[in-house]
Amino acid sequence: MTGFNIFLHDRKLNELIIKRMILLWLAAGISEMFFPGLMQILTPGARTTASRGVTGLSMEPSFYGYTCFFFMIMAMKFRTGRVKYCALCVLQIIFLAKSAVGVLYLFVLLGVYIFFAGSIRRRIMLISLSALTLVAVVIAVNNIESLRQSRMVSLIMRIFENPNILQNAAKISETDASVAGRIHAITFGTGDFFTDMGLPHGFMYKGRIMSGYGAVLYELGIFGLAVIVMITKRLSRSFGFPAAVAVSVVMFSAVQLASPTFIFLVAIAEYEACKKRLRYIELK
Repeated sequence: MTGFNIFLHDRKLNELIIKRMILLWLAAGISEMFFPGLMQILTPGARTTASRGVTGLSMEPSFYGYTCFFFMIMAMKFRTGRVKYCALCVLQIIFLAKSAVGVLYLFVLLGVYIFFAGSIRRRIMLISLSALTLVAVVIAVNNIESLRQSRMVSLIMRIFENPNILQNAAKISETDASVAGRIHAITFGTGDFFTDMGLPHGFMYKGRIMSGYGAVLYELGIFGLAVIVMITKRLSRSFGFPAAVAVSVVMFSAVQLASPTFIFLVAIAEYEACKKRLRYIELK
């Protein structure tokens, strides 16, 4: 509601506010690298380990990762500085948060864009850009010790340690509690939704369902599916179909529905959907 009111007041997407937020998170992440004690004062509940990245203004490096992912989706609508701010978001995911799941989100976004690219020329351009980015990251990993020893790089290397990628991923899910928890977050709500034929389960579950959209399907059943479709349609009209699909895939992972950056995305989409109607009311 706050985001919607901001756009209602400005009559447009306020790029300056979002740019400042991206820079604020960047400053927090860099500060934590050099002064970890300072950020513990600002975010006392934050948790990480030596092999993981910084948390920034979030509770975990993975939360930092998906926050930057949503910021990047917003930055793709900028009129000025689009490439620069998208790059800053990617750099935070890889080099500050060192978030393996954040990197996975980037691959999801890239894969969706390549799939829906339309022209062969655009697909070649996206693949070439991805290859150059990958080469740059590999060079950085080989030259930065802390990055090479990070959990993010370790998980990625374990996935590609032999040709059977699915088998490698299955082994990781069996031995890594964090990965297992994230997979359970996806399968719990969606699994019960299909098993019980879309029957709503209500809000009686005592635990926490980590998956945002998984919780919607579990609690609201078939009505929750309608909510997800409605949000995806709104996001598609505002940010484009590929971005909307990528965001929907991410929201089935361990991202809470109440995530402020996700809600801000929805507020942008909702305002732009209502913009024509608001102008019509003003003219009357």
